Amino acid sequence: MSEWIRSAQELKEFMSYMLAYAPDFPWEDYLEDDQQMTLRRAFDELAAAVVFLPESMLEKTRTRIAERLSAAHAAFEAGDVKSGCRIIQQLETEWFGGPT
Repeated sequence: MSEWIRSAQELKEFMSYMLAYAPDFPWEDYLEDDQQMTLRRAFDELAAAVVFLPESMLEKTRTRIAERLSAAHAAFEAGDVKSGCRIIQQLETEWFGGPT
């Protein structure tokens, strides 16, 4: 279960947060060191939060979602921020009709 995302609206907001800051998330002074957002944590949160998508969407695309999240993560890890953001934006558009 996601620690940061508890609804479809929060999932959409989290995707916008990722687009703004990934892969270098800001240090949040109200969080402990082990609670700070990292690239790995962000993608773990996204993967856990897909449960907030409509079941009909998940049934058709569950494998594709996992593949695309993995591709976006790999792009960020490789330093290709533009490609990673593009994939996240495409998912956001598919899931919610576009950026916040």
